[in-house]
Amino acid sequence: MARNDDPQGGLDARRAAAQRQCAELAAATDRAWAIASASEQARAATDLARRALRLGIGMVAMSDHPLQAVRLARLLARHYASLPERRRAFHILGFAPLFEHAEAADLVCEVVRSGDSWQRHILFMSSGSEARLERRFPRLGAALARILDEGDASASQRRAAVEALTLGCWPEAVPALRRALRLPLLGVRSVALNLLLDHPSAALGADDLAFLLADAVAHPPCSLSSPGVDDAYTYAEALVESVARLHPAGGWEPLVRIVRGGGAHTGGTRHWLDEDWALRALAAGYPDRALVHADHAMASENEWRRRGAVDAAARLPEAEARPRLLAAATDPAPDVRDHARERGLERFGASFTAGPDQAWLHDLLDGPPSDAFASRLSVLHGASAEARKAMSEFLLGLAPDREALVLLGEALGQASQFILEPARPGLPRHKEAWAHALLERFGPPAFEVLLRLADRYPCGNDSWFPALHTLLRKGLLPEGARERVCAPAARLVASPLWDNDTAPLNLLAAAGPVPKNLWPRLFAIAGARGDGFVTYAAENALVVVEPCPPLDQRLVDEMEAALRTRDFARFEWVGRVALHRGLHDARAVVARALEADDPDAASALAMLGHWMAEAGALPAAWVDDALDRPERPRFAIATHLVGPSLSAAHRELLVRALDSAARDGRAAAEAAWTLVRLSDLSADDARLAAILDRAPPRERALLLGVMDRWDEPHAERALAVLSGPDRRASRELVEDLYLSDAGLALLAAMHERLSDPDLRETIAHMLHLPTDAERYWQDADLDDEDDEDDADDEGEPGTP
Repeated sequence: MARNDDPQGGLDARRAAAQRQCAELAAATDRAWAIASASEQARAATDLARRALRLGIGMVAMSDHPLQAVRLARLLARHYASLPERRRAFHILGFAPLFEHAEAADLVCEVVRSGDSWQRHILFMSSGSEARLERRFPRLGAALARILDEGDASASQRRAAVEALTLGCWPEAVPALRRALRLPLLGVRSVALNLLLDHPSAALGADDLAFLLADAVAHPPCSLSSPGVDDAYTYAEALVESVARLHPAGGWEPLVRIVRGGGAHTGGTRHWLDEDWALRALAAGYPDRALVHADHAMASENEWRRRGAVDAAARLPEAEARPRLLAAATDPAPDVRDHARERGLERFGASFTAGPDQAWLHDLLDGPPSDAFASRLSVLHGASAEARKAMSEFLLGLAPDREALVLLGEALGQASQFILEPARPGLPRHKEAWAHALLERFGPPAFEVLLRLADRYPCGNDSWFPALHTLLRKGLLPEGARERVCAPAARLVASPLWDNDTAPLNLLAAAGPVPKNLWPRLFAIAGARGDGFVTYAAENALVVVEPCPPLDQRLVDEMEAALRTRDFARFEWVGRVALHRGLHDARAVVARALEADDPDAASALAMLGHWMAEAGALPAAWVDDALDRPERPRFAIATHLVGPSLSAAHRELLVRALDSAARDGRAAAEAAWTLVRLSDLSADDARLAAILDRAPPRERALLLGVMDRWDEPHAERALAVLSGPDRRASRELVEDLYLSDAGLALLAAMHERLSDPDLRETIAHMLHLPTDAERYWQDADLDDEDDEDDADDEGEPGTP
């Protein structure tokens, strides 16, 4: 092999050759630029691309021809689709000086309009990591802002425009960036929000942020591609930082709604803009509002919620952050405990001391711990979920050893015991099975552990309260445990931590009697008329409050007041509680209301009359008389009181009422509803069409709701109810249709035709169909890569 005795000379020769070839390439570029014919210019661009590929790194010599370097790139971008090795050719351009001439601004705009991600990547990287293009190209910002604002711009073009704006700081682009925050383009929003946050003039407005927070409730990112998930993360982080800086008035409200599990129906995941994110944002911008929600999450049985609460606690002021992080640093779940220690050290440095590891149930030991106790505890505190499960299986086999019971209590503070696979055959699979196994193997001391678990992690409907409820219902709790099992549930319901959890309410109602000092709280929960399951559970708990004259008097007074103000919904729920408590004064109020024959009270009295009949407080002749008088409102009440054992006399009265025009067609619809409900009238009976057409919306909804099949005219009648102005009728019909396969099929066929967006979203969610929220983000599945090139194209070379 010949030895090169003059390496510098060889380098100079190669440099000279590159300069000569670049001069020829520049001249060829000028000739191609002057070609008027698009097809001929495309052939010339192909030749230019091949020359550039042969030059390779020698393209740096195009620094002697800055105008031609830019025009070469513009030609390759213009004819990119016809180039045989377009990705490699454009990659080679990255070695050329593309930002040394004023025409580079035109090149940027042309690449942006192409929407091609590879061209954009090479161009932006060649601008230099320290580039501030606003000094060299002062008008580029306005040009990019126009592209971003164009009504017919595609999602990829807008994304390219907003990313190009990251190459400089152009004040004239701020209005367009603010408008971009309202586009249904997650990637564009993410970049625009970060640009506005970084802008030296505090460009982000409080009204912009208020819109984004409200929009996070209605349109959470979901069903995203991989790039979309990354966009969602950067968007979420920017929103937290925005809240920390601006904390707009009222901005806490949408965050609290998300923290409490509210917001749009989504069949997919709330990517990043979930409960944990909202809690962290709340802590960053509204710490006073965040405290109770952070404490609720830290008291959750779900260890992932507790871990999320750690991140929120780290954003709180020091006086609130330190004690919460210290408490979390002793959590039985390794993931929560280690995360709290990391956050504590980041926030407070060496002054954050979590203390030694120990079992939080150590006071239940019946003596000093054995030598093996600490080593077994270290396994339960270790990172391996499989090792923790194996240790739990071993400890379960040591029953009735007290140390084993205490350590199992430690293990059961970890949600991974219940949901992580693979399951171990020797371990129970859910909390009820664990509770039963502990009581069966360890006896009464296990009840103390279960109470402690319920008391430490009381929040969320996946708490230990349902397990205690099951044991109570099956009579498996130790003697005298009924009152004690109520205590943790009562403490939670009475505390600010209670947040619409039904489990403690259900346990109180089952265990009863409920302490009378809790009745005002239960009354307030039931009276709020929020979530139907919650209010019903609170009503049941009120029913079993221990003898309490103030409560009983309040119930009767509320019934009287509700009748005076014609608040029949309130009359119904208060009356239900009062009747189930056996209050004779309440029966008298209901009897008086039944005699009043108020048509607006019929719905409430139908239920109250049913409970009066169950209690033997409604004369049997009352139903006979009411069914004989379809023109009176009490007929509607009586139809609800007719049971499955339909007598011949009652059937005759109901069939006769099918031809009645009384009360604007209500009576006939009520009679038909009863007969169809009791399978005494076929859903395809010819009389039903006329009855449905005469009936008002609510009665029509009730009758359609009990039918098990619909021909096309009946389906159109159902659609008319669902699309009509009576919201109560439409929602009741949806609830009825949801109960049968035929009803579900009808909802699926018509839900897109509904005008009410909330009702349409509800039905789509019920049917597991894409909701408006899931279709909102127009770039959710945007492919960030152009089509594959020739087989000899490289994948994605490194940065030039």
